[in-house]
Order: sequence, then structure tokens, then C-alpha cells
Amino acid sequence: MADYEILKKKITVITGPMGSGKSRLFKEIYKVAKKYARQKVLTFSSVHDKTCPPKTVHSRDNNSEYLPIDHDVKSLSDVIKHVQDYLDPINLKLSHIEAEYIATGVKSYEVDMIQKSLERKKNIVVLVDEVHFLDKDVTYTQIREYCRQILDLANQGPQFIFFGLDLTWERLPWKTTSLLMGIAKVIDKRTAICRFCHKSGCHYTKCIDPESLNGSYVKNPHDTEEINARKDIFFPACDKCLVDPNKIEPKPIEDEDYDELILHEELMERFNHI
Repeated sequence: MADYEILKKKITVITGPMGSGKSRLFKEIYKVAKKYARQKVLTFSSVHDKTCPPKTVHSRDNNSEYLPIDHDVKSLSDVIKHVQDYLDPINLKLSHIEAEYIATGVKSYEVDMIQKSLERKKNIVVLVDEVHFLDKDVTYTQIREYCRQILDLANQGPQFIFFGLDLTWERLPWKTTSLLMGIAKVIDKRTAICRFCHKSGCHYTKCIDPESLNGSYVKNPHDTEEINARKDIFFPACDKCLVDPNKIEPKPIEDEDYDELILHEELMERFNHI
């Protein structure tokens, strides 16, 4: 079983191209935190992700189930507000205990146990999927301020794990993901299997039909940050297949059940050594 050290890394960013297993890892970590570590978990995803129903997370393999989540959000500020709303009542009770102790100089065993229980309740796990879509129209300066607020919240107890693409299909860094990587204690850059030649260790996402992005999927066809994820035209690709104009027919990957088993074992091993 996964080591509980997974729940002691305050800020983690898990990133990589489409098809690198980020959403499946989201669901695996949710199970580890909820079932085995018995931690309170708050889950979020972007309202801009149209590849699955609202308030759900789903990976690209067709056999996986939809995982219900707590909130669809537009901004990191929404995540911050929900986490702060959870912490505020706990902090208020703790402040009352501290004020009474300062006034009387006495703290009973029962009160001490209550205080420790309240402190443990602050050690929640916050999972945020599709972070690259968050704050698309917000300035770098404002997102940096959100990052500072996340650091302040993490110091109170919560652990944040962010999941998202690192690069657009045009190989440009995603703004929000990049800035979150700057405050992360752990950065897990995953790779995928090329869907055109089946080479492993791929870092890129290829769009096989850029012209179809005009229309409802993009307000400005020249603004890559307006492009939403579409499973039917975006696929992981190696360096060569990415730039080869003849590589436009993705090949299916077999043995997905075996791949899922490998992913689970990889997760267990990775977090046993953090």
C-alpha cells in the first residue's frame, strides 16, 4: 500500500502531455488519501474541460469510470476560497481555545485533545485537475498572488496536488501550470506513449486537425490558451511524429488493463520513496 508520506508533501504538480496518465493518477491518489489514509479530500476541475460531464474527472481510456468531484472552477481563486472556507471554522475554534488558555493559564486534557483533533482536521488533501485551463484571462501578476496565497494555505496544513498539461499542442508553456511549478515542492513530469509509432517517453501533444479548432472550441484561433481539450484530435506524440505531416492516423494502444496495473504499481512505488 502507498506510504502515507504522499500526504506530507505540501504542494505537488503532476504534469505532462495528454495520455500520460494524469487523470488516472488523480483517481488513484484520491483512493489512497480517502480510503487508506482516511484524509478529508477536496476535489476540483476546470469548468472549461468539455471532455467529460460537469463535476467529474475521467481519463482517456474508455474503460475507466467517471469520478465525481466537489467543484468545477474557473480560477485558482475559487480553489483558494473553498479551502479557506473549510479552514475558517476550524481556525476560529482553535483561536477560542488559545484565547481561553492565555486568559486562564490552564488547559485540561480534554481541551488539549480537542485542539489536537482540530489541528489534524486541517491536514486535508486538495486535488485540482486541468489546472492549465484555470485563469486563462488573468495576468501573470495576479496568478503569482494566487500562488502566494496557496503557499500560505499549505503552511496551515492542507496538501495541494495539481494536475495539468505543461505545453500546448504548439509547444508553448501553459501559464498557470508553469507558475504553479514554481512553488511546488515536488514536480512529476510524466511522459506518454506516442499514438502514431508507439514509442515511449513522449513529451508532446499533437493536434491532427487544427482547422477544426475554429468555431465553438476557440474564440480566437490564434490564441492557443482558448483551445479546449478534444480527445478526437489531440494525441500524445514523439518528437518525429509531432512534426511529420503524414502522421495523422493514431493507432490504438492495446492491453490497457495491463497498462492500468502498471500505473498502479508505479504509483505505489513512487510514493513509497518520496
